[in-house]
Amino acid sequence: MAWSLLLVNSDPTHPVAFIVSRGAFVRSNESDIHKFMAYGVNEAHDKSPLSEPFKMLSQFPSSSHPRALHGSLLFFERNNETSDTAVVQARNVLTGDTMFMLRVPFSVADPVSMDDRVKIFLRLAVYDKYVIMFRTRRILLYRMPVDTGMGVCIDPIAAYQWQYRIDTVEYSIPRLRQSHPASRYPPPITLLVRFDSYYPWPVNLLHHFVIHPNPHFDPTVPTSTPYAPQPQPIAVIASPMRMFTPSDLILGPYGTAVWIDAQTDPDPTQAGDHGQRIAGRILASGNGEPVVDAETRLLQICETASKWGRLALDEEEGRIAVGHIDGRVTLFDYGRLEIVD
Repeated sequence: MAWSLLLVNSDPTHPVAFIVSRGAFVRSNESDIHKFMAYGVNEAHDKSPLSEPFKMLSQFPSSSHPRALHGSLLFFERNNETSDTAVVQARNVLTGDTMFMLRVPFSVADPVSMDDRVKIFLRLAVYDKYVIMFRTRRILLYRMPVDTGMGVCIDPIAAYQWQYRIDTVEYSIPRLRQSHPASRYPPPITLLVRFDSYYPWPVNLLHHFVIHPNPHFDPTVPTSTPYAPQPQPIAVIASPMRMFTPSDLILGPYGTAVWIDAQTDPDPTQAGDHGQRIAGRILASGNGEPVVDAETRLLQICETASKWGRLALDEEEGRIAVGHIDGRVTLFDYGRLEIVD
């Protein structure tokens, strides 16, 4: 059974650097057999370069593939075909224990919620004791429970409904130092969204949103929310797509957005007949405040073929990794980021 999925920990301070999951994505004799394995950095590699750079820290069976990893929490979505709810299960990545479950409410009388049932959550962010779940039509905000265990299931404390279905969403929560004056308050959350619709225009645009912190947030009140989960629109970015051409987008914690699209035509709003473009834009400053008048910058262009499929970004080291559809990876270096307290 081959590796099927890799998740990098969104908390860089945790000893688990990433997990890999093994199991089938489609129904087969192995479709009910999954296993995830957690890996951390092997400190001995610095002294012995011939040793493996990563070491396995844990491995456990699971009923499905994990979808998000933050710190010690590994998140799985579990649909219940016989009820009007789904749950997102949070497990401890080192012990395998179930910590709690997030209930996702559905209603046949609410078409928006049923849109969410078709797909699993798109992204999941964790801030302090709160979980922000981005789904096809809704943003759901949860407060993590004090008591944990298999039977602990919690409901969202706030929700927002998108006007259109979401095809892709990436988020960025700035990593503020404890000495930063804004570290006592929730930082803004930057969103980069590509809508999905029967109409052609939403797919060819990227939307920059910001979720602002709740100025009345009181962490001592269980019902108080750190965010009012209503995104504020900041900018609309032309990013035309072409059917069956691979695309990707990524957003770093310091506000750098990079994406792959099909804009090789002289008209910046039109997709070219061939080729791909890698472009980028600074969406937020170091403290998460939006950059309003940012410009889109061309990083790479290939006018003859569609050869790029995935992106990865390391803002602190100033590197962009581009995955090719033939399995190769190209690494670009654009300079280290100086982190200032």
